[in-house]
Amino acid sequence: MPRWSEPIKLRDYNQAPDIFGVYKIGFNRGGDFNSLYCGRAASTTLRSRLADHFAGKGRGNEEADNYLEEKYPSRDYQGERDNLYCRWQVTDSVTAIDREKNLHRDLGTSKDEKGSYPWNRRNEGRRS
Repeated sequence: MPRWSEPIKLRDYNQAPDIFGVYKIGFNRGGDFNSLYCGRAASTTLRSRLADHFAGKGRGNEEADNYLEEKYPSRDYQGERDNLYCRWQVTDSVTAIDREKNLHRDLGTSKDEKGSYPWNRRNEGRRS
C-alpha cells in the first residue's frame, strides 16, 4: 500500500505531485493529523485538486465552509483556512476511486439521505 506523504500546509499545495491519487485535508495539531475531508484526484492531478481547495474553487467549497462554521461556531473559519493541512497518496486513477471509498469508511463519513457526503456535498459515484 502506498504511504501517506507528510502533512503540509494546504497553501503549499504546489509541493504535491502532478499525478493521480487520494488526499486528506484537515488540521495538524500537536503532530496529530485530524482529517476533516478526503477526496480523490482521478481525472486531474493531486496538485491541481489541492490548488482548487486552497482557492475555494470547485464543487463543495461553500458547503465545506458552512460545515466548519457549524462545527466550530466560536472560530473565524476564514482565519482557520490558513491552518488547514493536506497529505496524499499517489495511486493510479482507478485505485484512487476505490481508495477514496475506503477513506470515507475509515473516517466514518457516509452519504446522507441525498446521496452526498456531509463535508463536501459532492455527488460521488452518481451518474447523471
